[in-house]
Amino acid sequence: MDFTIESLEASKNATFDVDVGTRDDGAKVGFRIVGPSSDQFEAADREIATAALADARKRGGADELDEAATENVARRRDIIVRHCLVGFYGFSINGQAAEFNAENVERILKARPNWKSLIVGAVANEGNFSTG
Repeated sequence: MDFTIESLEASKNATFDVDVGTRDDGAKVGFRIVGPSSDQFEAADREIATAALADARKRGGADELDEAATENVARRRDIIVRHCLVGFYGFSINGQAAEFNAENVERILKARPNWKSLIVGAVANEGNFSTG
């Protein structure tokens, strides 16, 4: 990696590909994301912080804290995915390339909910993936 300030500034919103498989025709399937330096991640971070403050105001007893902690992990993951997932490739519907939109992302991640954690991990480790 080039550590000139200009290079760092230019790569702030770089995209990274996260492959999740290969189709029968050999084409890769996966997601395009941005990393923790991106404007999108900063927006997600602000949303997470705002939600945490709102939760802190509502907290009750210890039982509610345990439940809130579990919900917060899932909410944080979903917020990061919503903000930092900027595209996908290789997915299809009825033999045609699937359009990248909220509905199709929801369908994919409902069918493979474990991919949300994969995406969040990839966002955190942006340097481990190739630039898209």
